[in-house]
Amino acid sequence: MSSTNTTNEAPMMSCLDCRYSLNGLATHRCPECGREFDPNDPRTMFTGRLPGLLAIWWLKPMTWKMSAAVLILTGGEFLAHPAPAPHVELALMLLLAWLLLAGYGALRLFLRVVLGMSYGVKLRGHKELAGWLVPPLLAVLAVLIVTNDVPFKLAFSASRAELESFAKSSINLPTPPPQFGGVYSRVGWYTVGPPEPLTTVGGVRFAVKDVGFISTAGFAYLPVGPPRVNMDGAFYRHLEGRWYWYNIHW
Repeated sequence: MSSTNTTNEAPMMSCLDCRYSLNGLATHRCPECGREFDPNDPRTMFTGRLPGLLAIWWLKPMTWKMSAAVLILTGGEFLAHPAPAPHVELALMLLLAWLLLAGYGALRLFLRVVLGMSYGVKLRGHKELAGWLVPPLLAVLAVLIVTNDVPFKLAFSASRAELESFAKSSINLPTPPPQFGGVYSRVGWYTVGPPEPLTTVGGVRFAVKDVGFISTAGFAYLPVGPPRVNMDGAFYRHLEGRWYWYNIHW
């Protein structure tokens, strides 16, 4: 007579954070680091080949810090786009930061998928899923905010009263007022140059500092109506009411 011995070995279980063996524990908490686990939920522990420390780091869920970084950059976009043309230096720095953040996020996601398949680490519930979805959704929101000129509309609306007062006080002056004298000054949200009266059309324009690519750009206040095409060597775009945005390309 022959007999067959069947050995049912329990799967190897290890802590997601510190790799401590969880087999044979009386409680469902890692004695090394205190992380809780559920022996019936493979998402709460390693159940296969044990990854190294570097793999464990890349397998960690995306935290709120990524979403916070996206929100910080979105706030920076408000500072970089207070006018129809962006603040050049700040916009370029933000673009670099966006590219670095997107590259980091893409690398994290790629390694999470590859290492998760290799070590059998499944998605750890809705919390981890939210950690991966929220940052790109916030980034899309930032794109919509910029493309719809939300920063400019808010800044211009908050500054309009001061801008109009500044323009009306300068509109009939042949030269810039003495208090400006060629020095850039703060008017509302904007740092503007001395007003340049447009005597042929009874208006005035003034450049905004550090905006536009290889150009001089700013606001024009024209109470008598739209300007002529290429008036005074500038291209004009109507904003609202008597206000226009002008560009002089070099």
